[in-house]
Amino acid sequence: MCSREKMIQPLETMGQEVYEKIVTDALKEGIELIDITGYGDTFLDRGLFEKIKFTKKLKPDMKIYLCTIGNAMLPKYFDDILKYVNIIKFSIYGVSLEVYKKTMGGLLHERSKRNLNQFL
Repeated sequence: MCSREKMIQPLETMGQEVYEKIVTDALKEGIELIDITGYGDTFLDRGLFEKIKFTKKLKPDMKIYLCTIGNAMLPKYFDDILKYVNIIKFSIYGVSLEVYKKTMGGLLHERSKRNLNQFL
């Protein structure tokens, strides 16, 4: 499903300083959309909204795109999602419990479903 487990480099969350440099450089090039995704759910990044707020402070009309399976997208994030995120993609890799378990392994099907339904 995801090549994350096959990667040989360490899995890390991008630091704020690196993110700020990338966004600052992107703005100089006229970039109009920031896609915050990676190898793992976007909401596992504890500094996610600090990054997004930095981006919106530099360029309020910058489009922010996130992708999530919903498992880590908790209700405490909903207000910030609505306020700062322009595009959110919900990746649902199996509607039934059986297919979800085959595809997603140990992640909790009910948690993802509940979080997505509460957000919607």
